[in-house]
Amino acid sequence: MHKGTALQVVLDKEVRIQKVGQEVHGRVAEPIYAFDKIVVPVGAKVAGQITQLEDVSGGKRFLDALNADFSPSRKVQIEFHEIELADGRRIPIHTAVAPDSGQVIRFVTSANAAKKSGIKDAASDKADQAKQDAKRQWDNAMKQVHAPGKMHKIKRYAVAQLPVHPQYLDPGSVYFAELKEPLDFGTEPLTPEMASAIEAVLPGSVVHARLTTGLNSAITQKGDAVEAALSKPLFDGNHLVLPEGTLLKGTVMQVRPARRLKRNGQLRIVFHELALPEGIEQKISASLEGIQSDKAQDVKLDSEGGAEANSARTRYLSAGISVALALASAHTG
Repeated sequence: MHKGTALQVVLDKEVRIQKVGQEVHGRVAEPIYAFDKIVVPVGAKVAGQITQLEDVSGGKRFLDALNADFSPSRKVQIEFHEIELADGRRIPIHTAVAPDSGQVIRFVTSANAAKKSGIKDAASDKADQAKQDAKRQWDNAMKQVHAPGKMHKIKRYAVAQLPVHPQYLDPGSVYFAELKEPLDFGTEPLTPEMASAIEAVLPGSVVHARLTTGLNSAITQKGDAVEAALSKPLFDGNHLVLPEGTLLKGTVMQVRPARRLKRNGQLRIVFHELALPEGIEQKISASLEGIQSDKAQDVKLDSEGGAEANSARTRYLSAGISVALALASAHTG
C-alpha cells in the first residue's frame, strides 16, 4: 500500500464526544488492494482517536445562544493509527483524515441510458450489472453499522433540543484516511502480458477508482484536468486486466455553479487515458457511472455521467471519494 492510499473507515457505533485523546473505532468499508491482491478486507477493525476539538468562535456562540443553544457543535479532528485483521494481526498506520470526512455516505449510480441495438446494447447491460454490483457491495459494507433504532433517534432528537446537550459522531459516518507512510505487502512487476491485456478491456467494463483531484462546481473550470487512481483491480474472470494504482486521466467538459432559486451546481467529466504503474499509457473513452456522496448533498448522476449537487460549496467529487467508470472503449494511442 503506497503513500496516499485512502482507507475508508466507517464508524460502526455512535460516539459521544468527550475529550481529546478519546478512542474511536470503526471498520474498513472498502477493501484495500496491493496490485491485484486484497491486503485489507472489508470489515477489518480500525482504531483511532480524537486529536482536536476546534474552538467555537464568539460570534457563533452568541448567535447560537440567541436560539437557546449553549452547546454549539465543534469540528472534530480524528486520526487512525491501527488496523486489526481477522487473524489478530495489528498493523500500525500513520494517516491524515481528509477535511470533508465524517459524513454519512451513500452510493449513487447514474441513470440508465436508452439501450441501443447490437454491441452497445450488450455493453449497456454489462455496465448496468456492474453498477448494481457496486451498489450491493457498498450496502453490504454498511451492514457493519449498528444503526440506532427509532426510539433512540427520538431520544437523541429530544436531547438535542435542550439548551445544553452533548455532541455525537453518528454511526455510518465515513472517514477517508490517507496513509502518510506506505505499508509493505510485497510488490509484483508489470509483465508484458499484463500490459497487452489492456487491449482486452471490453465495452461496458467498470472500474472502481478514487479521485485524486478535488472538484467543486463553484471553483472548477471547464477544461481543468482530472485524475483518478484505481482502488480495485479489474479482472476478466481470473485474468488481471488492470492493476490497482492504474491512473485515469480526464478533463472537465462542462461546469455550472449552483445559483439561487434552487439551480443546482453541475459538473461533467470524461476520462480519455489510462496510465499503468509502469508508465504505459493507452487511450480510452469512459464515462462516470457511480460515486459515493454525502447523503445531505443530494448528488445525482445523469445517464451521460454528469453530476449535479444542490450547493455551490459542495465538494461532491473530492479527493478520496470512490468513482465507478464505464469504459466505452479502449485502444492504443
